[in-house]
Order: sequence, then C-alpha cells, then structure tokens
Amino acid sequence: MEENLPAAYERNWPDGTQSPGVRLVSSVYRLAQHSREEFSRYWRNEHAAVALSYTIPVWHYSQNVVVEALSPDANEDGFAVLHFRSAEDMQARWANYPDEAKRGAEDAARFLDGSRAWTASMVETVWGQG
Repeated sequence: MEENLPAAYERNWPDGTQSPGVRLVSSVYRLAQHSREEFSRYWRNEHAAVALSYTIPVWHYSQNVVVEALSPDANEDGFAVLHFRSAEDMQARWANYPDEAKRGAEDAARFLDGSRAWTASMVETVWGQG
C-alpha cells in the first residue's frame, strides 16, 4: 500500500483506548478505462480536494492505493478511510448537505467503479505510535 493522508487528526488519547468518533472503510475499484497511475493521481489530487470541501469535514482521511496484491483474488485498487468526530457528524455530512453529497458522488463516478465497492463502519483502537 501507498498511503496518502489528506486530513489527519491530532491524536491526544492514550494507547489502547478507543479513538473518538467513527470511521468508514471502503474498498475502491478504478474504472476499467483508467490506468492505475491515472486512478491514483485523480484520487489523490482532484478527488481529495472535493472530499475535503464539505461543510462537515472529515476528521481523518486516508487514501491507500494497492501497489502489490497479497493474493490473486485481491483485486481492489485501494481503500478509503474516512474518520469522523462522531456518528452524528458522519450522518449529517451527507443528509444535511445533499448538494455536497451529489457533487462528491458525481466526482467519484469519474474514476471509481462503485458497483463493486463495499463499506464498513468501524471503531479504531491505536496500539502504540509505531
């Protein structure tokens, strides 16, 4: 993986405790007409700017591009991790600002194959600063 971190929280809670908020982890698949390099460049530059422009900001945003698959069946091109300060912020980001949600979805459709993606809501616990 190659990680790009367009937004990073400042961690001020102790190791081994649940991080505040909630995160969404999504698999990312590029559209077939885009090379891996085109996909990565657009996601990191153009789409990151869109993702960071919402009224309710993402607290921590990590874009992880797959550079080498671990198995022949692993065909994701990347993983997006969006961490919000609260579940309420996460829901309100899209529900309360439908024009922003539409703009984000339209931009994602320029380079992502959303029909193959999955998303999971998770909590984070950090074990060490590594």
